[in-house]
Amino acid sequence: LTSGDQVETNYTAVGSAVTTISSNMAELTKSVRMLAALSDKDKSAAMLAAARALALSTQILLKAVLPEENASRQQLLAAAGETGSSCGKMLKAIGEQQASEKFQEELMGLAKEVATSTQALVQHVKQVAASCEDKQIKADVVVATKSTASSTSQLVACSKTVACCVVSPLAQSQVMEAAKAVAAAVDSIVGSTQKACKDEALLQKCGEAATGVTSALNNLVEKLQEDPHPD
Repeated sequence: LTSGDQVETNYTAVGSAVTTISSNMAELTKSVRMLAALSDKDKSAAMLAAARALALSTQILLKAVLPEENASRQQLLAAAGETGSSCGKMLKAIGEQQASEKFQEELMGLAKEVATSTQALVQHVKQVAASCEDKQIKADVVVATKSTASSTSQLVACSKTVACCVVSPLAQSQVMEAAKAVAAAVDSIVGSTQKACKDEALLQKCGEAATGVTSALNNLVEKLQEDPHPD
């Protein structure tokens, strides 16, 4: 819905999403209160505490998307990730089936491996950009680099947001789409570096780093295909 750039932000879609989230939160609050009233004291307290935490994280997220807040893409993704974590705690409190904690930790670990490998690629590509004399080609390399970094940040945030409910095919598809975006960005960055640089040694380093990102993405995708249910 938003790239973190006000020029590219689809405020109509954001407004629609905010309305939907607000409506769903109101319904969730009513349902949790009803469940809490029918549960024992300890479980009731856990439900209400989880509901308050989810409401707070959602409020922070909704505030972050307001145009006047001018929040960065990283801040938006972080807020979305915190909301996802709160959702997981809410599901656990009400006894809904979710991915096992081990699966969630492994999924996040693999997403972070993608981020680490992407960071290594970006460092090599920066050397390519620094050595390029053609201004337009250099600009293309910079754009591709930013796109790769942005796509990777979104993948990590998406994985964190939906990790608890990745038992759902819809949640899995969200992570898959984010992974595809990273793969496409890496392809673009490899193409731009080949146009910008003739240094075979540097190009080889970029190629090896890109292969590392691809390998990390494959590991993440393979993990999504495993059974995420609790042991």
